[in-house]
Amino acid sequence: MKKIALVLASLLLLASAGLSAQDKQITRQSRRGDKCAVEHNEKDKQRSEFFRKMKAAKVAYLTTEMELTEAEAQAFWPVYNQAVAEKEEALKQVRSAYRALGKAISNGEDDAKVSALLDEYIAASKLSSAIDDKYIPKYKEILPAAKVAKLYISEENFRRMQFGRNNGRMGKGERPGRPSGPAPDGYVPNRPGAPQTENL
Repeated sequence: MKKIALVLASLLLLASAGLSAQDKQITRQSRRGDKCAVEHNEKDKQRSEFFRKMKAAKVAYLTTEMELTEAEAQAFWPVYNQAVAEKEEALKQVRSAYRALGKAISNGEDDAKVSALLDEYIAASKLSSAIDDKYIPKYKEILPAAKVAKLYISEENFRRMQFGRNNGRMGKGERPGRPSGPAPDGYVPNRPGAPQTENL
């Protein structure tokens, strides 16, 4: 009887030690998960702050370049912000259609499926460009045509400035982990058999 009690006590001790080790491992994993969640949240905050600053800089730049009066600015910005929101939504659709089309091609889907996805991609792209067609008349109701033209020129100049700044941060347009200099002869990105580099 003493032997059975001793064996049971030993088994209970081993089981509790095993559970304790599992608890410690779960706690460590939880802490790692919490750390990852904190890092992820911090990156989200930094990204949000970056885009907030970028939008503020863009508003200041466009206002100056377009030479908006106070009255023009008050009428223009709500309409412009609505157009930007619609463009962002359209861009999401373009990206989604683009990914679906690329996936279908990679998976070797049949011609009918690829054709349907191609039509969706083209429709999404047209929707994106149609937003300008919709808003240019609205802008012209608020601003002279010359200032509407300056809007598009200034947007493009701002985009190029930001692109140049971001490239400058990397050092002569290089990206970390990417080879510098021209692509090898005959290189076509993502073509089977082509030299592989990190995707853009």
